[in-house]
Amino acid sequence: MELIIKIDEASFLHDGRFSLKQKKERVSGKLRKIKDSNSYFIFSVISTKKKIKLKTGKVTILNKNGKKEGKGRIIFIFTDEYSGLKEKILEKI
Repeated sequence: MELIIKIDEASFLHDGRFSLKQKKERVSGKLRKIKDSNSYFIFSVISTKKKIKLKTGKVTILNKNGKKEGKGRIIFIFTDEYSGLKEKILEKI
């Protein structure tokens, strides 16, 4: 599962491993910039056996120590069945 996240202007993030927290849901994964954008990132969720219940909307981005690194908004969630759509959306960002 991959997510497109638009980070808040006050957040300065870099590529690397982070966790996302949305209400009670928390998932780990890898964050990487989309092209040369400073605002849009792709978050690749590390596969887990439990069902992930993330939705579009606000998220808090945490480092590996659990400290808050920034805030953002999930704007799109990709599963394997939407791989063709992912490329079309990334071209427009």
